[in-house]
Amino acid sequence: MVLAMARRRANRRKARGPQQEPVSRSAGSARERTARATAPSEPPGARRTRALVAAGVGLVAFVAYALTASRDIFPGDTPEFITVALTGGVAHPPGYPLFSIIGALFGQLPLGPLPFRINVISALAHAATVSVVFLTAERLTRDLLAAAAAALLLAFGALFWSWSLVAEAFPLNDLLAALVLYCLVLWHERPMSRGPLFGAAVAFGLGVANHQTITLLVPAIAYVLWTERRFLRGRQGLLWQVSGALVLMAALPYAYIFIAAGRHELLNWGGIQSPLDLARQFFRLDYGTGQLIPTQAYQGGTQIDRLVEFAKNVNPALAILVACGAVQAYRRIRWYFWTTVLAFVFSGLLFTLYANANVQVQTARFILVRFFLLPQVVVAPLAALGLVFLVELVRRRMRTTAPAWLPRALAGVAFAVAAIEVVATFHTVDLSDDHVARDFAVDLLATTPSNAVLLAGGDHIVLPLAYLQAVEHARPDVTVVFIPILPIEWYQRELKLHHPDLNIPLARYDQPDGLLTLMQANVGRTFVLTGEQADQRFGGLYGVYGRGLLLPIIGPDTPLELGALRKDNEDLMAAYHVPSLATIKPETFERFILDWYALVWFRLGKQYEDHQLYADARTWYERALAIEPQLPEAQDGMRRVQGR
Repeated sequence: MVLAMARRRANRRKARGPQQEPVSRSAGSARERTARATAPSEPPGARRTRALVAAGVGLVAFVAYALTASRDIFPGDTPEFITVALTGGVAHPPGYPLFSIIGALFGQLPLGPLPFRINVISALAHAATVSVVFLTAERLTRDLLAAAAAALLLAFGALFWSWSLVAEAFPLNDLLAALVLYCLVLWHERPMSRGPLFGAAVAFGLGVANHQTITLLVPAIAYVLWTERRFLRGRQGLLWQVSGALVLMAALPYAYIFIAAGRHELLNWGGIQSPLDLARQFFRLDYGTGQLIPTQAYQGGTQIDRLVEFAKNVNPALAILVACGAVQAYRRIRWYFWTTVLAFVFSGLLFTLYANANVQVQTARFILVRFFLLPQVVVAPLAALGLVFLVELVRRRMRTTAPAWLPRALAGVAFAVAAIEVVATFHTVDLSDDHVARDFAVDLLATTPSNAVLLAGGDHIVLPLAYLQAVEHARPDVTVVFIPILPIEWYQRELKLHHPDLNIPLARYDQPDGLLTLMQANVGRTFVLTGEQADQRFGGLYGVYGRGLLLPIIGPDTPLELGALRKDNEDLMAAYHVPSLATIKPETFERFILDWYALVWFRLGKQYEDHQLYADARTWYERALAIEPQLPEAQDGMRRVQGR
């Protein structure tokens, strides 16, 4: 009986074939650490093959990203990053100096339209992230196919792909975070080699100079160091000093903010003049340190809602393999399992729970989902381990000798899923012919009278306007005032510098009479609004009178002739670049731009309703709803005039 059991076990081992052990298991004994430190070098052919495959998966991803990348500005922070890069300004807190420096360099390259030159940074950064994820997965599995499949599944997930197409700090953050983890894997394999540890320090410092969420990896980094505490004992002083110095040196791009602030470009957030100003920028004091979203209207909601939103943005195929890979890592590479768990919990779950964003509000949801990229990147290498786990599982379940092609077959399935992702996602994310933000800003400026003061609010409005004025020098006669930051002293100082002809009296601009005070100090200037300002009083000078996309501020006795008002708005709308619901990206700020166009017809309908011309009012409300079927103002208007 015993001999029979032993024979069966031997047969099962033969059926499973030779097992590929991961590069390392855990911190282990002194003998294991010595073995890792003295392991023979790989043959040059293996290194060359690994490098070629890494370059290959990155190139495949980059080609897809380049084909679908935006050639223009896109609503959100993208117009700001593009403008700052091309003019040498300063972005909103914490300043993003590393991205700004890279953007300034890319802006000089002949890579097509100016916005595309900056947008392509995200495409390159995420393509490089795909390569680094492959390298990490291959070090853990020694399986080129499994690692390549895991990297491509990450590359073509909808969330990851969509944020590879526009200028943003997140793709560069993902790359630097992936490099930190890759360097730690290399160092844990050979702790006697200090280069990987120092490489992780440099990548981390650069990450701090780009996006502060990389600090969420600190618990995972600390755990890796703790697993090698015996090796580090007696060497801590020198290693810590050198590593700390490298982190600080890599964070030196923050010094660039002083240089950029001295130019006083149109986008010069913070008006940095002193180290205290720089500290205010770094700690995001204008937004509230520790707050993701400072605007109260976007705060709130439940933690369950945020977790559900997190789950909705998960890449399903990647998630399944990651779950299997977590089992494999726990069994074979325990230290890496806990490192990944800590990185994922802090950058994903805990951050999502902490972020006070009401995901029921579209703006808050749009802001939050970008932070779901980093958790996907840190767990992606587990997908390769998941494929290895599935191969082992199938082999154990088979009663006969497992075919040699089984690992390749399972990897082929994963490649097929990645190909399906490409087909299903390509047209959904494609921004190569998207000009909604630019067209909207062009229409706004075309409607603005000469030498007028345009009071603007909302990122989807002020940032495209800033791009057109600062980069393309459109309508320099128009003075654009950013209402949300007008109460801040540094912005008033910068506004006076750019527009010395504009009087900005001492006033509480966050109070109801703030904008009225500004108008009274500039008698003779034409003022127009880009939208309703319900919290402001204008002394009877302001009513629901819309001229296209703008709201002129008029006197209380100004006559309004409905026929002329209708013709004016019809002529403007005929000249506008009105997008359609079918062509915009509905989960982005493009939805707000669509609302703005629909509101033109709503305001006209409201004028007819106020004159008790209900049939005409209904016609204009219907035209508003034809542009944006969910426009609440037009829906309410239809309910009011129904049956009258």
